[in-house]
Amino acid sequence: MGHLSRNDTGAGLGPTTTEPHASPFVLATLRMNGPETTPLPRLRAARTALHAHGVVPANLLVGPVARSWQRCVERGLSPSQPIEPIVTGSAHLRSAVERHSEMLAHARPVLDFLHEQIRDTGSLVVLADADGVLLHAQGDETFVSRAARVSLRPGACWGEAARGTNAVGTALLERAPVVVHGGEHFLDAFGFLTCSAAPILDSSGRALGVVDISGHHRARHPHTLALVRSAARMIEDRVFLAQHAAHWRVHLHARLEGLGTVGEGLVALTEDGWIVGANAVACSWLGLGPGDVGACTVHGVFGLAANELLGPPAGLARVEIEGLASAGQIVEIATCHRCGDALLDDEVDVAHEPTVPLRPVACSG
Repeated sequence: MGHLSRNDTGAGLGPTTTEPHASPFVLATLRMNGPETTPLPRLRAARTALHAHGVVPANLLVGPVARSWQRCVERGLSPSQPIEPIVTGSAHLRSAVERHSEMLAHARPVLDFLHEQIRDTGSLVVLADADGVLLHAQGDETFVSRAARVSLRPGACWGEAARGTNAVGTALLERAPVVVHGGEHFLDAFGFLTCSAAPILDSSGRALGVVDISGHHRARHPHTLALVRSAARMIEDRVFLAQHAAHWRVHLHARLEGLGTVGEGLVALTEDGWIVGANAVACSWLGLGPGDVGACTVHGVFGLAANELLGPPAGLARVEIEGLASAGQIVEIATCHRCGDALLDDEVDVAHEPTVPLRPVACSG
């Protein structure tokens, strides 16, 4: 099946003629620092076992990739199978874009910003829906044409069932950010890619889509995953604010200056204190699970009545939240107001508002 030169891998992998089932693209995986990707020797052993015996060896692949490979084997996929051009027609693509017009409207400014950060790196920024259908793609011409040859373009379906292990489809199933690098792709044909993706979730935890950066494996940068995670969070927060325009909104952050930034927690409340939305940051800090949104009240989570939290006439409060789920850290500041109001009302001096300690308790409704 040929040889891998030092230029192919950047790591001097050497000849591969002793591994008849491996292809140059399949084994072209760089050794990178960090836990996101499988070390090259283990990946090589895993691919050899996959090709020779159709099994996923235990303890060789990183968690998300191992689970994805197992799903692919159970679906009857073969790593050497040809790529099927699973691309929807233009009419169906237009229909999909229309169905997801709200998410796209909130995502496009973020995607434009993301593209500016990776310009001239030979990469592609992709947005897909919850089924893995690509709705939007923009990137460098040096890579776009090659990406199109494997249907990495709008209208193509990159769900895991159709494309095997890949960042878009696997992130959706794992409901978590993932990196799929080089030979970690289940299908041999995608081994030249490096992809990082993060799911976009709504305020109830339902997947809306996924944002992805893809490029050639030799151009992989370890910070790409952080970029897509930040982009997904920015899109989630923009969608959150639009979805909960009629609700009270609580902003949580350890510092007053952090309110309104991508690192804040967001919680949406009804006037009688039911929690009807929370972003991932708030869920992590408050210990909320997927089934808790819509089933818990302010009192159940904080041990505080709704009118105590929503008390100030201007709808703005400063609170301390102690004993959070994440290692007992303290989130010092929260603002509470209706969506559409300014984040910090000029008529209210937040620094001199009374501080109310909130201590989350087990969710009990």
